[in-house]
Amino acid sequence: MAAKTFRDTRAWQSAMDAALAVRDVSKNFDADQATTLTDPLRLTSAGIATTIADAWRLRTRPSEFVDTLGAAEGLCAQTLTWLELAVRAGVLTKELAAPLMVKFEEIATQLAHMIEQPEKWATSKETYYGTSNLVADALKKQRSGTSGRQPKQS
Repeated sequence: MAAKTFRDTRAWQSAMDAALAVRDVSKNFDADQATTLTDPLRLTSAGIATTIADAWRLRTRPSEFVDTLGAAEGLCAQTLTWLELAVRAGVLTKELAAPLMVKFEEIATQLAHMIEQPEKWATSKETYYGTSNLVADALKKQRSGTSGRQPKQS
């Protein structure tokens, strides 16, 4: 089934699940870690889903759509870095961090696929590529083998 809203995409659904998992795991962090680890980790992980939602609204503008998905992919990298920092600081165990890290890598891969094939997410190819209906109709005729010209009468 084709996605009708950003909520239908696997990337957004996975990002939401992962952000909630980060929130649950980070509840056990020390209170003094709030500004240095907890807040940035929660913000970057939640930011992935919100940025995917933002990108969804830009599907008719390919470069902005791809750029915004790239920003979401960047937030995955930031979240992975914050998770690694939490492990190295001894705030988060490797056992708790590992499945989260796998999940964020999966989300980054899903986003990369969306970035590689943005036309699959467009509302329509004509709208997506910014062509007018006249140009779109001409392209359809060309692809179907009809030029739309009438043969000359001799």
